[in-house]
Amino acid sequence: MIFENKLKPGTTPAIQALRSAHLACRMITGDNPLTAVSVARECSLINQAAHVFAPTFARGVCSQFRLRFKMSFLLTESSIGNAAIPTSKLVWSSMDDPLWQLDSYSLKPTSPPPYHMTESDEINYQDYSLVITGDVFRWMLKFAPLETVQRVCTNCCLIFMVC
Repeated sequence: MIFENKLKPGTTPAIQALRSAHLACRMITGDNPLTAVSVARECSLINQAAHVFAPTFARGVCSQFRLRFKMSFLLTESSIGNAAIPTSKLVWSSMDDPLWQLDSYSLKPTSPPPYHMTESDEINYQDYSLVITGDVFRWMLKFAPLETVQRVCTNCCLIFMVC
């Protein structure tokens, strides 16, 4: 069984009117991030060719466990990187190519991987959007540098995925 929610006919013109009035447009949805990106592209909230980056909590090795058990344990996101831990780190990866990332402080794209670049490449690497889950947004509000939160809230066309 397949379900499809189509955009209302007035959605895209309404977004265009808001943009013409120089008002920022954001999406807040409970959908899956991939669905949110698809809908945002369909209604022209973001450019069809825009690169979309999504943060995840970094995984890492905890030296306390390594010392205690004399073994190296790779911890899951829920144990070392999550919304409850102030020292968690975010990794901002392209949804199309996880090897391409944003700088975690400035939220600017790093150089794209070499296979993204060609002589006739007309893609604007500064045209990018963010999709952020509720847990990441809450962590950012509590623990991220203020400058980074300000960049998220003011400088990028955002899609918030609230869980």
